[in-house]
Amino acid sequence: MSLSVPVRGGKYGEWVRDNAQFVSRIEETLKMATYFFPGSSSDSEIRAEILYAGVNLVSYFHEFLLSPITSDARMSQRNSHVCDKVRAILRVISIIELLVEMAAHKRFGNTGKMKYIMLLEAVKAICRVVLLMNPTENRIYVQETPGSPPPAAAPPVSRTAPAQVAGSVLQTGGEWKGKRTGKVLRELTTVATPFTPGGASSALRLGELLFLLRPVVYTALLARFGFKSWVPWAVSLAMETLSKYLVDGLKRPNDTERQEQSRRVMLFLYYLFRSPFFEQYTRVPIDRFRSWFSWVPLLGNVFELLFAFQEYYFYTAAS
Repeated sequence: MSLSVPVRGGKYGEWVRDNAQFVSRIEETLKMATYFFPGSSSDSEIRAEILYAGVNLVSYFHEFLLSPITSDARMSQRNSHVCDKVRAILRVISIIELLVEMAAHKRFGNTGKMKYIMLLEAVKAICRVVLLMNPTENRIYVQETPGSPPPAAAPPVSRTAPAQVAGSVLQTGGEWKGKRTGKVLRELTTVATPFTPGGASSALRLGELLFLLRPVVYTALLARFGFKSWVPWAVSLAMETLSKYLVDGLKRPNDTERQEQSRRVMLFLYYLFRSPFFEQYTRVPIDRFRSWFSWVPLLGNVFELLFAFQEYYFYTAAS
């Protein structure tokens, strides 16, 4: 007799589970359809983004339906439920933020849209600080990708010596296995220190806060000085550079932390495409390259698309 794994959403959730590949193909097809919307007006851009955001929201809902229902003690803790809600808020914002900017740009113009962008960046920063302060295996904030599991909670520190833990058996390599649950725990010395007020250095905490608050400061300076000013660009670059310097002092990073550090290095490339650096430096060789290869079919459309990205903040925000 086979046991069916319970899913959320009742019969609809069961249908999504049983037809997961079919549902995924439909979602991917609808996403691809947004690239073939006719016209280049702001209305067509908004319509395409509405479809794209809508499909991603539905896809996220399907991920939630298919996520395993667990009774793990870690998931029953109050802070885990709070972090799940915070992650959901961040995921939804990441899906709709460009659509919000497009709608605000159409309604209020390039200057009027900034208060909505600042609000979104402020909410994202608050959410990320909340997640950062929640003890996990990672000592820095790790950007979660769609479909990736949330960081595992840090194992609780016991005041009881390992040899005195009831119902546990010492394994090779400094690991302990519970007799009842069979759960294997690493020795405390091999567990990364969680990011808690007493679990990370002041330099690391400062570096993380600089990284998480940078988009808020950047958008505030954009609203104050405008997109053509060097002040927002330079201050943002300085904050990110100082953050990288401080976070690079992390001792014995795990694989996830190393991947996050590498991802942050790649984010510096976005400064090449932000105003005013793009208009004064990056665009010059691009225009020259485009004139040399103007005879290549469709290449001009690629460059036009690159220039169109400059109109919206979230295309190059890397936040």
